[in-house]
Amino acid sequence: GDSHSMALSKDGTVYAWGEATFGQLGLEEIRDLPKNSDNKPYQPYPVKVTALSNKKITNISCGELHTLALTESGTLYSFGGNTCGQLG
Repeated sequence: GDSHSMALSKDGTVYAWGEATFGQLGLEEIRDLPKNSDNKPYQPYPVKVTALSNKKITNISCGELHTLALTESGTLYSFGGNTCGQLG
């Protein structure tokens, strides 16, 4: 992503870190995150994306302000900025 990163473990667990302003990290709560120099919330180190915990994720892709996650069964999850319909 532009200001965020995602990692996928061999067992299908997704981890996220970086800017969280638009929900692109898939985190359930960003209110208590630290703020960067532009006063935007960010996650400073990799954390598990618990919203995807019970899913077997096989692929992830980061856009500028959004993220896509594909499950083993073919279900696609999208989260983050949607100003141009990029979440589907």
